[in-house]
Amino acid sequence: MNSDLARRDPELTALPMMLEDDLLASWVSGAVGSPVVLRRKYLRYKRHTAIVVTAAVDDGPAGLPRELVVWHWADGGRPKLDKLCRKAPAGAVLHVDAAAGLVLGTPAADRHLPGLAAVLGGEQEVRTLSFKPGRRWVGSVGTADGGRQLVRVYPPRDLARFSSAARGLAGSGAPVAALLGTRAPGGASFEWVPGRALELPLTARDARDLGAVVGQLHRTPVALLPPSGTVEGELSENDSAHSVSAPASAGEAFGDAAGRPEPSAPAPAGRGGPGGASRLPVPALLGTGGPGSSRTAAAGSVQAGESAALEAVSAALNGTHGPEVPATVALAAWLVPDLASRLRRLARIAQNVDLSGGPQVVLHGDLSADQVVRGPDGRLTLIDLDRVRIGPAADDLGCLAASVLLEKGSATDVLREFGTGYGPLPDEAAIRAWTLVHLLARSTEAFRTCRPDWPDQVRHAVEAAEELAQEEVYP
Repeated sequence: MNSDLARRDPELTALPMMLEDDLLASWVSGAVGSPVVLRRKYLRYKRHTAIVVTAAVDDGPAGLPRELVVWHWADGGRPKLDKLCRKAPAGAVLHVDAAAGLVLGTPAADRHLPGLAAVLGGEQEVRTLSFKPGRRWVGSVGTADGGRQLVRVYPPRDLARFSSAARGLAGSGAPVAALLGTRAPGGASFEWVPGRALELPLTARDARDLGAVVGQLHRTPVALLPPSGTVEGELSENDSAHSVSAPASAGEAFGDAAGRPEPSAPAPAGRGGPGGASRLPVPALLGTGGPGSSRTAAAGSVQAGESAALEAVSAALNGTHGPEVPATVALAAWLVPDLASRLRRLARIAQNVDLSGGPQVVLHGDLSADQVVRGPDGRLTLIDLDRVRIGPAADDLGCLAASVLLEKGSATDVLREFGTGYGPLPDEAAIRAWTLVHLLARSTEAFRTCRPDWPDQVRHAVEAAEELAQEEVYP
């Protein structure tokens, strides 16, 4: 599938190597003059325009940074290449092939995260935990007394939103990591939370305890958040990749599909016809969670009618759940063209889902197992609060359910145990509605995180959404 994608996007001449570990390692080896073994970790892709890939170096020459970034632009991207090289701190750009539109560098070369150079260039030990170019860097940084802090670096204009939410939650008693301070430009330090992140499949104990801490967060007074009531977080990556709340743009070189700009506004509450969320006809709460769909909808051809197909997908959702979901669905249709007609159908269904019901609570915004750490004392702490916002509780539960379904688990079982810790759950129809939206929002996550089986994972996300939506009931 990588070769097919590269064939359909000839403007990005280096796309074949950007999609394969071995090919990228070969190019990096030539650029630095020594053999390098690497693993791609994350990518951002704007068709016909640009792609950026982060990679971890498993083996290479002494002195080569363990975290690398490769940027690639089509012919029209030369001004952005020049700007990156001009603004990068000394030593951050390792190799430039201007004719091919390629730059090899370290994360410090990311001009949208100007605070990162100071973090990476300090004397303390630094370990990168997560890096999404143009959006955020997260890492463990040693302290003078031998301890550690969690440091997050954002585009400077986003720091105030994230830090104000963290301060508000610190006074709530909710189990979250404490904000220790901010640093210009764009950096924030948090207490280090020891322990292990929860993993799927969740044990019954983990699900119950997770329900208890999420319930505590949802009972936090909404007045503790910033006056706007919304804190915009970085894209999921859903592009996150996966939250349906969108952030301010950092990297203008990258949209995530169909050439649209990055989102800059939070998702609206949703719209739908009479009955709203109750119109999503799923008789059993989220089903069994397996692939389950035997449908063979007629394949859509993005190649034959590419623009019309992508526009139809985006138009079906645009303005309904914020800009991120339609963009991700359009990207999924581009990545796996034979899914285009099925994605258009799902987009039409999602357009009629009402997401506005239920009391407004403080949301985690990207709830999944790996967003929670169990400490040595057995207690859970919620981490990664970049997407904290105010909205219906079913949003968080749908996000959790979608993450379980994508790993072929039983969301029914997880939510049943979750409810024993959480208390009475929101309306089942509302949870199903939000689960559908989050499945669509996460449909390209495997591609962004460079999983070799990403085509199968995109298909699985579509199948899970189809099973949830029971599309035969929706003509």
